[in-house]
Amino acid sequence: MSNFEKIYHRSVGFRSVSLPLKPLLKQFYCALITRPINQPAIKRSIEALLLFLTTAQGRTDANVQAVSLFVSIDDDWENDWLELPPPLVEIISDIGGALHDSVSASDMAEEFDSTPEQLLQRIQRLP
Repeated sequence: MSNFEKIYHRSVGFRSVSLPLKPLLKQFYCALITRPINQPAIKRSIEALLLFLTTAQGRTDANVQAVSLFVSIDDDWENDWLELPPPLVEIISDIGGALHDSVSASDMAEEFDSTPEQLLQRIQRLP
């Protein structure tokens, strides 16, 4: 089993996530571990993932919980995303932080600028 599969299965668990989530997380994961760092590819993968989470199909508690946990599980990642430029690290950290509250406690996620819409705006503002 690949490292992506291990992380994916640990983050999804028994949640009923949407089918489009897995390929979006795989694209995100691959962009983050590729070296040398390709910032445009990382930005595109984050945008695609967050754009999905802003849709009716994507904005479910199961999906945001799984994405947040996916980022938080760091013991199986092949490369450390903390070595990315600080603006990307901040956004990725917030995906792993308060994004999980976006459905069940949206006011909490909003307070931390971590709803899918807020995170999408933040990534789109990056050059």
